[in-house]
Amino acid sequence: MNDDQPPETNNRWMRSLGLWVALLAVLATFVVVFDQKVGLNPTAKVKTLAYSEFLTEVSQNKIKSAEIFEDQIAAVEADGQKVKTFAPADPRLVDRLLAANVKIAK
Repeated sequence: MNDDQPPETNNRWMRSLGLWVALLAVLATFVVVFDQKVGLNPTAKVKTLAYSEFLTEVSQNKIKSAEIFEDQIAAVEADGQKVKTFAPADPRLVDRLLAANVKIAK
């Protein structure tokens, strides 16, 4: 900053800088929240289970919710841990999940 400039010029510059800093902070917050909701957050650890282990956790009421994709299941354990497993063509899968009070998202 130049001390020879009038104070109002410095004020405008500082307001502009403050506006950009606030805008970047809002954008960064949005990206972090969006990544966590969509599941793209690379810092979130996802545990991979064998399908048989997944069924065991379902029967022990350790799975809180599950989302079924074509060949994969993404689930959340009761303690909040995210897990994934392969989804074979199991015609009884949905019945097992419902019997264990697992919330099915898809």
